[in-house]
Amino acid sequence: YLPDFNLLIERDGEQHYGDNRTSKFFGNQEANDKFKTKLAKKHGYKITRIPFWLTEEEEHKEIENILAGKPTYPDVPDVKQATTKPKPK
Repeated sequence: YLPDFNLLIERDGEQHYGDNRTSKFFGNQEANDKFKTKLAKKHGYKITRIPFWLTEEEEHKEIENILAGKPTYPDVPDVKQATTKPKPK
């Protein structure tokens, strides 16, 4: 949590990008992510996410993007990105 920015940053592990066909828990994880995002916004917080596949250098780049108000990744993990593993812009 960055109080000066009223911003929550979550580092998402692989379980946030699971496949519904292979993980019986993914549906719960997806619902939990959506709930947390909705709750954060309801209380006036911005929330952004950093996916598991980024290197430390890429994480730093993404944090720069986030602080500039231009995050690369959606506020709820996109399962399709687990395949493409996009890099920060």
